[in-house]
Amino acid sequence: MPVPVVVESVHVGSSVDTACDAQQSSCRCDEPASPLNAADHRSDDDDFIPSDSESNTTVSSVSSVLTDDSTPSVHDDQKYIIFWSCLLSLIRLIHCPRCGEANMRQSRTLKGTMLLLVLKCTACQHKTGWNSQPYVGNIPAGNILLSSAILTSGALVSKVLRIFSHMRVAAITARTFFRHQSQLLLPSIRHVWAEQRTWLLASLQADQRDLVLGGDGRSDSPGHSAKFGSYTVIELVANVIIDMQLVQSNEVGGAVRMEKEGLIRSLADLEGEGLTIGTIVTDRHVQIRKWLRENMPNVEHLFDVWHIAKGLKKKLLAIANERECRELQPWIPSIINHLYWCAVSTPPGEPATVLAKWVSVLNHMVNVHTHNDALFPSCLHGRLQGREARKQWLQPCSVTMVKLERLLTSTALLRDIRQMSGQEQTSSLEAFHSLLNQFAPKMYCFSYHGQSCRTLLAILHFNENAGRNQQHTEGDEARYRLQFPKWKKGGYTVRKILEEPSFDYVTEILREVIAMCHVHVNERNMTEQEQPPPLCDGVERPTIEDAVAATIRRFAAHPNPRDRRT
Repeated sequence: MPVPVVVESVHVGSSVDTACDAQQSSCRCDEPASPLNAADHRSDDDDFIPSDSESNTTVSSVSSVLTDDSTPSVHDDQKYIIFWSCLLSLIRLIHCPRCGEANMRQSRTLKGTMLLLVLKCTACQHKTGWNSQPYVGNIPAGNILLSSAILTSGALVSKVLRIFSHMRVAAITARTFFRHQSQLLLPSIRHVWAEQRTWLLASLQADQRDLVLGGDGRSDSPGHSAKFGSYTVIELVANVIIDMQLVQSNEVGGAVRMEKEGLIRSLADLEGEGLTIGTIVTDRHVQIRKWLRENMPNVEHLFDVWHIAKGLKKKLLAIANERECRELQPWIPSIINHLYWCAVSTPPGEPATVLAKWVSVLNHMVNVHTHNDALFPSCLHGRLQGREARKQWLQPCSVTMVKLERLLTSTALLRDIRQMSGQEQTSSLEAFHSLLNQFAPKMYCFSYHGQSCRTLLAILHFNENAGRNQQHTEGDEARYRLQFPKWKKGGYTVRKILEEPSFDYVTEILREVIAMCHVHVNERNMTEQEQPPPLCDGVERPTIEDAVAATIRRFAAHPNPRDRRT
C-alpha cells in the first residue's frame, strides 16, 4: 500500500482550508525529519538516508526519543487510532506560545504511521512542531513496532496493509516491512533464540545424562517440489526444542534429501556443543535410518509408534474395503491399540518380547488366547465384556486371515516393530508443526529469511508454552472439552483446557529490536549474504522483452481455437 502523504495548510480557527506550499512532499517512511524541515528532504529518492545531524534535528518543543524514566517504553506505551477531523478540532484550540495569537496555520506530513505537524503563528511567525510518535534511533516508533507486530503474530504483511488501506489508516509499505525484517527483526529474533538455546544446552549439560532426542522434518509445501525443509530436534525428556536447521532444496540436490541433511547438521551442532546423544526417535525415514546405522552406531535409533500405526492403518483399511474382507473393519481399531500396547507395556531393550506380543494378535482374533511362545504364553485380558465380547471372531484360514497374516508378519513391519519406542514419542513435534502452520502457512511462499524468522518464532512460542497447566474451575475441578475429529467419523475425543499462552518472548524481541534501532544503519547485521543461492541461479534468465516476444510468437502460431471465427 503506498504511504499516504498529505501536505496542507489551514488557518486554525477558520472554517476554510487553503492549500499551502506544494514543495513539501513524501520521504522514506522510517526516516526521521523535523516537522520544520520536512520540505528539505528529497522526495524522489526512496533510498535517501539522512545524516546523523539531520536525523537529530527537531523543534525544541518536540522530543524525538523518550528519555523520561517515568515514561513507558515505546512498545509498552498505549496507542490509539485518532481521526484527523477530531485531531483538527483539538488543534484549533491551540494558541501561539509566544504572542497568544489564536490564528495558527498548520501543515501536516505522514511518514508511514507517523504524523508530523507544524503550527505557524500568522502574527509573529513562531513555529511549533509536534510528532504523533517518538523516534527509536532514526526510525519512527510506530513503523518498526508495526513491522515487529506483523512478524511476531505470524500475519502476512499484504493482508495487514490491506486492512489498513480499507480503513484508510496511515501505514508503512511492504518494502519498508521487508527492509525492517532483513536489517532488524531477523537479527533480533536470532539473538533471542541464541540466548535461549545457550541456556537450554547449559541446563542439559548440567543434568549430566545422555540426551533423548526426537527429530522430524517439515517441508514448506506439500509434495516433492518443496523449496525449504526445516528439521527440528526436541529433547523429549525436557520437552524443549533445542535445534532447528533450514535447508534449501538446491543445497542437497532435491527436496527428498532435505530431511536427512537437516538431521546431519543438527547432530553435528549438538555434538559440537559437547552434548552426548543416547537415543534418537524419528519416523521411518529410510535415508535417516541408514545414515544413523552407519555413522552413529552407538546411538539407539527408535521409531515413533504413531508413524508406524498410521502406515499400518492405511493398509488395513485397504484390505477391509475388499468385498470378501469386510469382516475385518471392526477389528482395525483393536489392532492399532494392540500395537501401542505392545510398545508401552514392554520394558526398554526387549524387542523379542514386543514381537511376541504383536504376533499374538493373530491368535486372539480367531478366539485363541494361548500362544506357543515362552515370552508371551497367553493373553493378559480377563473375560471380555461389552463391545469386545460382541465382536465377531474371524475364521482361521479364511481369505481375511490369510491376507491379514501376510501383512502383520511382513519382514519390513516386524523389523520396524522391533525398533518401536515404548517411552518417548515425537507427538510434541507433530504439535509443533501444527503451530508452525500458524506462523508459516504452507499455502504461501516466503523468502529464506522470512521462513527462518517464522520458524524460529514458532520455536520460541513452543518452548515458552509447552508446559502450560490445565485450567480449573473455582471449585478446583479440572476443565475438559469434547472434540469430534473428522477421522473418528462421529466419535469424540476428550481434551484438556489449558491455560492461555504467554508471549514473553515477543517482549524480549521488541527490546532487542529497539536496542538495534539505535545502531547506525551501516553497522547493522545485514543478512542478504547468508542465504543460499536461489533455485533458478543456474538457469539462464532471458530479458523481459525476449520472453514477451517469444510468447507472442507462440500464441500467434497456435491461436486459441475459441478465438477463431466460425
